[in-house]
Amino acid sequence: MYDLLNLFTVGLYSHTTDIYSFPLNNAFLVEDTATLVVYSGNTIMSLQIEHNLAPQQAVSSALPNRVQKIKGQSWVFDASQNTIYNNLRTDSTNYQLNIKYFYIIDGSLFVLYKNQIVEINSSLQILQQQQQEIDKAIQLPNIILTTTYLGNIVLYNTFNLTQINKTIQLGVRVKQLTMLLQFQEVMILAYNNTIYRLNFISYNLIKWFSPTSDQIYKIYYDDVNKITFITMKSSNCYIFDGINIQLSVPPNPISNSFQIPYTSSQIFQISIEPITGIFAVYTIPDNNLSKIDFYQYNFTNKNTQQLQNITYLGFIPQFSRSPGLKIQFIASNIFIFSSYQLIIYNNNLTLQNMIRSTSIFSSLKKIIVINSPQNDTNLFFAQQESNISLFSYKSNNLIQLYSHSCITPNLVDYQLSQLVSGFQVSILVLCDDKVINDSFYLENLTQSLSQIQQCYTVSQTQYQYQMLQNLDKSFYEESSNPALIRIEQLQQTDFGSYNSTRNLNQSVFYLNQTSSVTVQQTQFKYLKCLNCNGGALQINQGENHLIQNCDFQQIESQNGGALAILECPTCNITITNSIFKSNVAKIYGGAIYLQNSNVQIAHTIIQQNNAQIGGGIKYTKIKPILNNNLTHRNLEQQNQNNNVTLVSFYRQIQQSQSSNIISDNKAKIYGNNIGSYLQDVVICQPVLKTLSVESDQQISNLYGINRLFILQSYEINNFRSGNSIDLKIQLLDEENNPIKFNPNFINKKKYDNEILSELQNLQVKIEPQNNTQLKVFGKYTADYSQFDEASSSFIIKGLIIVSNPLTTNIIKISSSSLTKIDAQTRQVDEESLNNLFSLVLINTRNCTYGEVYQLVDVIYQCFICQEGSYFLSLPTIQNTACLKCPEYSQSCRKNEIQLKSGYWRLNNLTDNIISCSRNPRNCVPIEEKNYCIKGYYGPLCEQCDVYGILWDQPYISDGNYNCYPCADLIHKPYYSYLSLNLILMLLFIISSIVLQLSLTKSLTVSYYLRKMHMISIIKSAFFNSSSLGLKIFIGYLQVSGIIYSQLEFSFPYGTRLLSNTIGMPVTNLFYSLDFLVIYGRHSVFTFQYDVVQVN
Repeated sequence: MYDLLNLFTVGLYSHTTDIYSFPLNNAFLVEDTATLVVYSGNTIMSLQIEHNLAPQQAVSSALPNRVQKIKGQSWVFDASQNTIYNNLRTDSTNYQLNIKYFYIIDGSLFVLYKNQIVEINSSLQILQQQQQEIDKAIQLPNIILTTTYLGNIVLYNTFNLTQINKTIQLGVRVKQLTMLLQFQEVMILAYNNTIYRLNFISYNLIKWFSPTSDQIYKIYYDDVNKITFITMKSSNCYIFDGINIQLSVPPNPISNSFQIPYTSSQIFQISIEPITGIFAVYTIPDNNLSKIDFYQYNFTNKNTQQLQNITYLGFIPQFSRSPGLKIQFIASNIFIFSSYQLIIYNNNLTLQNMIRSTSIFSSLKKIIVINSPQNDTNLFFAQQESNISLFSYKSNNLIQLYSHSCITPNLVDYQLSQLVSGFQVSILVLCDDKVINDSFYLENLTQSLSQIQQCYTVSQTQYQYQMLQNLDKSFYEESSNPALIRIEQLQQTDFGSYNSTRNLNQSVFYLNQTSSVTVQQTQFKYLKCLNCNGGALQINQGENHLIQNCDFQQIESQNGGALAILECPTCNITITNSIFKSNVAKIYGGAIYLQNSNVQIAHTIIQQNNAQIGGGIKYTKIKPILNNNLTHRNLEQQNQNNNVTLVSFYRQIQQSQSSNIISDNKAKIYGNNIGSYLQDVVICQPVLKTLSVESDQQISNLYGINRLFILQSYEINNFRSGNSIDLKIQLLDEENNPIKFNPNFINKKKYDNEILSELQNLQVKIEPQNNTQLKVFGKYTADYSQFDEASSSFIIKGLIIVSNPLTTNIIKISSSSLTKIDAQTRQVDEESLNNLFSLVLINTRNCTYGEVYQLVDVIYQCFICQEGSYFLSLPTIQNTACLKCPEYSQSCRKNEIQLKSGYWRLNNLTDNIISCSRNPRNCVPIEEKNYCIKGYYGPLCEQCDVYGILWDQPYISDGNYNCYPCADLIHKPYYSYLSLNLILMLLFIISSIVLQLSLTKSLTVSYYLRKMHMISIIKSAFFNSSSLGLKIFIGYLQVSGIIYSQLEFSFPYGTRLLSNTIGMPVTNLFYSLDFLVIYGRHSVFTFQYDVVQVN
C-alpha cells in the first residue's frame, strides 16, 4: 500500500510475487481505475487494488451487481528490453445504467435507474431494491410516483419500497409530472396533449384539460405562492392561483385563468422568484431578438394568495436564440446562463456584468443556489452533463471553487462550515454508479481551486500530474532514450498491443498554473480522450512554457486533438520544431486549441488534422504569432511524402525557407487550416459589381460610415424602387472559405452542443443605412434553417427594397457572428463587435412605362401595374394609380394590352381600340405583326400585302377584305373566274357599242326621212323596252353590290357573286388585278396608296 498523504510505501494489499526491491523508487495511484503503479529498477508494474486509499473520499457502487470498469489487470514494462506484457487480465463487465432520478427521504438515498429503484442508507449500503421500468418519477409525501413508457402509473411506499394500490393505466406516455401539494394532487401532462389530475390519496384520476386548437408546452408551479403556469406552443400562458385552480373544472378549465400581457411568441421558459413574486418569461420572436420579460404578482389578499392581476416590469434583450437558456434569481441579481456566456442583471434590469467563456457553462443541466455565510458573496452549484462545479460570485468576479468530472453528476448533499481561518467544504455527489464524498479547505470564498494550497480533495488531476511528473523524472534518470517512452500507456491498466488506441479520462499532461515548463524530445501517438481538452497536453494559465522537438500524431480529443492551451493571455508560450499530424478533435482545433492564450508557433508542421471547426488550429480572442506560413498551394509539390518524420520536417523547413507549414487540414464547418471566427460576409448571387478601395473611402466620407467596419462593397445600378431581389450570402472564415453545415443535422441535434449553439445563433441580417431614405420589406433575415448546403450560402428570397427614384442609398448586410482581429494587438477588436458589415450601393432609376409612383411610408416606389391594370405613358409623381383594362382587351399588365380577337389598334402606345367590323377574323392580338393575320396589314387589317414587304410574299384581295397569296392563286380556278369576267365584260362592251352604232344609224335615217317628209318615224320607235328592264336589273345589281360591301356581316358567296361580277365589274377588276402591280413596281409608273387612319 502507498500512503498518498505522507508519500511512502506502507505495504501490499494482497499477496503478489515480490519483484520489488524496497525502498521503491516511485509509487503512484491511478485513481480512476484504483490501480497502484510502482517503479523499481528497470521494472514498472501495476496492481489493481480493491479500495481507494484516500480517507477524505468515499467511493462506493450504487448497485450491488455493478462491476468496476477495470478488474484484475496487471502488466509489466521492462525498460531494458523496451517491452510490455500482461501478467494477469480478467475481462470486466459493465451494466449500461444511468441515473434518471434520485431523492433523499428520511436519511436514505433513493436512486431510480431505467429499470429499477434502489434504496441506499447513509453508510452507502443497499437496503432494498425494486425492479420496475421507469420513464418519469416524482417524490410525494412518503411516496414515489413513477410512470412507464406505456403510460402505467405506479406508486411506491418509501418505508418498505412496496407498491401502493394497483397500477393505474393511463394508456399514453407521460411528458411531465407536477405536484400540487395543497390539493394532494399530481398534475400529469401526457403526450396526447392532455393534462390529467391524480389525487395520490384517493387515487382518483380525471381528464382535466385537453385543448384541440393549441398544444400544451410545459407546466410551472410556484409552491410558495401556489401559482400554476400552463404554457402553450402559441403565445398563450394560463395562470391559476390556488383558488382558481380548484374552481377550474372540465371541459373549460381555463375560463378562470389569468393571461400574461405583452406576449406574442411562444414562451420557452418561466423562472420564478417566489419571495418577491417576480417571474421571468423567455420568448424567441421570429425575425427579432429574443427577450426576457419580467412580471410581478399582485394579490387581492396575500394571506389567501388570491391573485388580482399581473404587473409588467420591463424586459431584457437577448442575443442568444437557444431554448436551453437558463435564468436564475440569486439574491438580488438575475443570472442568465448560456453555453458561451453568463450575463448578470440587478432587480432593476440594469446590466451588472457579462462573463464570456466557450465552455464553462456548456451542457448546463441545473443551477442549485446554496446559502452563503457572507452576505456579499453568492454561491451556487452548476450541474453539467459530465461535470459539477461550485462557483462563488462577488464584486463582478466569478470564481470556480470546486469541480468534479464524472458521468451524469447529481448533487446529493453538501456542508459548508466556517472555521477560524477559513471554510471546510464537504460535497456528496452521485455519479453514475458511484457516490463520491469530496472534502476540501478554502482560505476564503474567492479563492479558485487552482490556487488552493492546503487541499485535502483527492483530485484526479493533481495526482495524475504528480504521477507523470515523477515518471518523467525517473525515466530521464534511468533511460538513455526517453523518446521511446510513451507516457500515455501508463495512464491505463487495460492494455492490448503496444500501439493500440487508449481511452483516457484526462490529458496525459495537465499543467495547471505552472511556470517555466519545457516539454521536449517527446512523441505522443495513438491517444484517445474524447472528453479532454488536449489529448496529449493541456496547459491552463501557464507561464513561460516551451514545447519543442515533439511529435503529436493520431491523437483524438474533444477540443485540441493534441494540445490545448487555456486562459494564458499574458503568458509566453512557444511551440517550435514540432509536428502535429493526423490528429482529430471532436469539436474545435484538430491539432491545437488556443483559448484566450498568447502563443507563438515557429518552425512547425501542422498537417492532415481534422475537426468540426479549425482543422489545424482553433484560437479564440488572441491570434497566435504565425510567421511566414507555407500554405497548401505552395506546398503541394514539396510534400510528396505523407510519412513526415522529424528528419523530413527539418528538411521541409529548410527547403521552403518558411517558419511553419500549415496545410491539408480539414474542418467540416469552417477554418480548414486556421479556425478562429467568421470574418467576412459576401454576396455570391447575383453577381454584383464590386467597388474599389477608393470608392469605399468616398462612401465612408459621404455617408459618415467608419471605413474600418466595411468588409465588402457592391453596387447595383438602374434598380427599380420596390423591386424584389433574391440573394445568396456566404459567411467566410479567416481563409476566405464559406461556412458549411447541414441544417438537418441541427434539427436532429447531430452536432455537439457547442456546435449546435453556435450554428443556431447564426443569422444574416439586411438593413438600411438610413431608414428614412430606404426601407426593406419581406424576408430580410436568414438563420440556419435558410442555409443551402449545396451552395454554402444563406438564401434570402423576395427582399423588397424601396428608395426614392433617381437616388443613391445603402443597405448593410451583417451578422452578429462576425469578429475582427486587430492586426496590431492580435486580439478581438471589441469596437467592431456587432458593427461589421458589407454594403450594397443602390442606385435607383426613374419610373418608366407600365409603372406608377406609389408612396410607401414617406418613400416613393415604382409600382408595376399588375394583371388587370396598365399605364402606357411615362409616369410623373402625380400618377399614382394604374388604369383598368380597356373594354375590348383580353388582359393587361404593365404597359402591355392584350387585345381580343377581332379588334385592332394603331400601335402599343395607344389604348384606342377599334372593332374590325368588316372582317373580324383578320384582326388578331399579336402586336409584332400590327395585330393582323398573315397577308394583311393597314388600318383594321383591310389591306393586302401586295409587295410582300411584311409577310415575305405578295398577297392580293378578292374585293371582300380577303387576301390570298399570289403563288397559291395560280393553282386555283380564281383566274378562270377572272378571265371569264373580263371576256363577258368585253363582249358586253362590244355588243353595247354595236347596238349603239345601229341605234345611231337608225336614228339618223329616221331623222332625214322625217325632214324629207317622206316617212314620219318617231325616236321612241327605235327603243326596245327590254333594254330598259336590263338597265333596271343592272342598277339593282349595282345597288345590292354596294349594300353587300357596306354591311358588317357577310352574305353567302352565291348571293354576292352576280352583284359583284355584273353590278360592280370595275371594282372587282381593280382588286383582281392587284397582283400585276408587283411586276410593275420597278417601272416608270408610280402607284400611290393613301392610308387613312380610322378614328
